[in-house]
Amino acid sequence: MLKKNLALSVVYALTLAGLTACGGGSDSGTEAPVAVSPPTPTPTPEDVLPEFASATYVRENMGQLTEVVLLGEDLYYVSFSEEGNLLGHFTQINEHIVDGKIVEAAGFYKMFVDTALKAGQFSAELTVSNNIVDSMTSLTLESTSGPGSEMVISGGILRTVINIVDISAMNDDWVAADFSEFNIDAGLNLTAVDKDNCKISGPLTLQDNNVFAASLSYSECDAAGQYEGVLWSYSFDGVTYLKWFALDNENNTVTGLLDDFTSQQDSLALTGELQPVFYAGSLGSTLISKGNKVYYNGGDVGGQYVFTYPAPATVSVLEAEGEGLTWPTNTAVGASLTMPVPKSKNHRLSGEILLSNDNEESFSGLQAVAQSSLLATVTGSWDEMIIAEDGTVSGNIAGCVISSGAVTNYVASIADMQLTLTGCGSAGDFTGVAVGAIASNGEAIFLNLFRESGGSVVNNINGSLLRD
Repeated sequence: MLKKNLALSVVYALTLAGLTACGGGSDSGTEAPVAVSPPTPTPTPEDVLPEFASATYVRENMGQLTEVVLLGEDLYYVSFSEEGNLLGHFTQINEHIVDGKIVEAAGFYKMFVDTALKAGQFSAELTVSNNIVDSMTSLTLESTSGPGSEMVISGGILRTVINIVDISAMNDDWVAADFSEFNIDAGLNLTAVDKDNCKISGPLTLQDNNVFAASLSYSECDAAGQYEGVLWSYSFDGVTYLKWFALDNENNTVTGLLDDFTSQQDSLALTGELQPVFYAGSLGSTLISKGNKVYYNGGDVGGQYVFTYPAPATVSVLEAEGEGLTWPTNTAVGASLTMPVPKSKNHRLSGEILLSNDNEESFSGLQAVAQSSLLATVTGSWDEMIIAEDGTVSGNIAGCVISSGAVTNYVASIADMQLTLTGCGSAGDFTGVAVGAIASNGEAIFLNLFRESGGSVVNNINGSLLRD
């Protein structure tokens, strides 16, 4: 027991001596002391907030984009639509991240039909990998003002996109039908004049996450005022976008949208005509726009009609007069078309057709066929019809002999077509359009041809033939 106590005393004495020697500092041979910092406590998982992989998260559904954009601790929720804009601005997002979720972040939002923002809260589930937010889902906007419990839930996944920062180099790329002037200079100063004749100007400041803080002044219009918010740019599904969303001190909002895609609304505004596009839907329905005409084939559930329209006064809805044959009775009728005009690349067509016999038809869900799925020409053999390299047509179709015919004037793979048929009850001259496409069962030619007599449509050839 004595030896043990003695040993402890020696160790204690040596420790004290060592401390005393370090404090003297007069001996040049003595090593300098090493400062030992107290260990940094390891934070618990709930203390570490996940970082957002991007400033912009995007989801596409039926041609409509929904976006979440982050600027500091502010979150901007945006869904631009032809029916109106769904907008939201929520603050102090980091304080509302709990267990991989954004929980009831406070702010303001407006629905498509609302004219002003109202108090609400935003929630979302986050997909986190290595402490990085890769995507968001189950987005919820919920009212916190007034009676009722209005709620909007978006269940789709919003994924990250790469933000574009060299926006001053893109002024010539935009299809800016909504702006008579638009420019961002090398110093990141924006100037523009929009369709409401608002003069817009202000500086943009690039942030670390590759979006821009926007301080925009609107003047000489109903929206005149000073607005603060965010501007961002990215590419998605082959289209490059530039957008902004800003608010004034009273939560009035301004937005802007430009892209490098010429939509059908842009085309109507700039040229007075729809672009040549081949749309297809279920049950064999098709619609072809070319020049100032629209050709509709209802397939197994509707008639066949051709419509002509003048340069419209408004580009959001097309109204056109025409004629055709009903389904299934092939009754000749006059027809009027009312169709919302697509503003986005993936917009699905819908429309109403009012017939002169007081009946109605409608269509929806028609999708533009990608140019990569269209044939450059319709040259070749299609069942018993032959189209030569020079566009001349021969052979037989629909039980008739083709005495003459021609395919001319290809635009975006859609050609004008003329046939003269003999030797059958449908003999006569037919005119319309033809387009070749890759179908599920092979290459096919789609025809929309009509024969007139006495100024009215009396017969038609509509449908498709497979390549031999």
